[in-house]
Amino acid sequence: MKKMKNIHLMYMDSGFNSRLAEVLNLHFPHEENYFVWRSGRTFIHGMDNGCVDPTIFTVSNINQLSKTWDHIILHSLWLKDRELLQLSDSAAAKITWVVWGHDLYKPLPKIKCNFKSLAYYMYKWLQRRSIFFAGARKRAARKISQFRSIAIGFDYDALYIHKLYGADVPVLNGPYFSKNASMQQLITLRNIRCANQHLETNIMIGHCGAPFIQHEKYLKKLKPYRNENIHIYLIMSYLADEQRINKIRHLAHSIYREDQVTIVTQSMPQDDYFRYLTKMDIAIFPFLHQAALGNLKRLAFMGTKLFFDPRGVLAKGFLAEGVSSFDCREIGKMSFAEFSAPAALPDEHEKLFQAFNIDRCISAWRTLLSE
Repeated sequence: MKKMKNIHLMYMDSGFNSRLAEVLNLHFPHEENYFVWRSGRTFIHGMDNGCVDPTIFTVSNINQLSKTWDHIILHSLWLKDRELLQLSDSAAAKITWVVWGHDLYKPLPKIKCNFKSLAYYMYKWLQRRSIFFAGARKRAARKISQFRSIAIGFDYDALYIHKLYGADVPVLNGPYFSKNASMQQLITLRNIRCANQHLETNIMIGHCGAPFIQHEKYLKKLKPYRNENIHIYLIMSYLADEQRINKIRHLAHSIYREDQVTIVTQSMPQDDYFRYLTKMDIAIFPFLHQAALGNLKRLAFMGTKLFFDPRGVLAKGFLAEGVSSFDCREIGKMSFAEFSAPAALPDEHEKLFQAFNIDRCISAWRTLLSE
């Protein structure tokens, strides 16, 4: 492997990694960065400073990388506590962890009504509260506090990072963005949405097929509105296997007419997907941790009515950056008129939308890679 300054370990099989690598290559010399994917599905074929190598993502290999690389950037933190404890101090000092959300907040799995799932949930719940686990967690936290830096794309995350890892750990801005991200793109999307003329109230539940979206719960909570002119969109093009998709489809069609529900199972080109979002009047994102920021910032800017859990990170973080939301726990209890009433368009200068200023994003990554 050719020696370079920064090595990026792209653990998650996501287009976010590919688009970031593409835009960093546009603005930085190729010899400064090397990108390693764990899976070939989103690898950029033909690039001269990247490869697919699933074997490199182990602790022992990260320790070896620290001997020859100046900076190791982990795109999400996949290492378990026991693995973190195996990191050498010299490796930890060279690591920047770029937060994805789930890796910081570590949500517990949702309970399913079978013995195996319930037993696993109870095991994880008890594990988090055991003296042994707490000790290992503290030692792992001390290791993370030795990292060169932690990078975020959502300011509210810094509060939780300092709570877990101490006030001294460097927290830098490290947003995921693409070469097409811009305020002009947002304004274009907003104009398209505002010009849309449709009689239906279009409702989006989440952005993927993961269980933490709670599709089943919110399909049921929306049931009181099924005789209204609504259409429900379920984006299940990733993080859902065929069995889960079929289960959700069966439930949806048992409550609503088939022509009231669209289940998206195929990925779209990014620009097509963003245009697809312009038809959404309401978006329900009920989880407590941080995720889907790219979707949510665009939806917020377009004036889509956002329903979050007010106890969660998204509701608190968006409000801190000037964008309000509505309580997802009230869905099904409020009247349809209240539920479907349009949200106000936010001010385009709110801090939340700075991630679409490409000059700011490039400047943030220049700082992150050189600090």
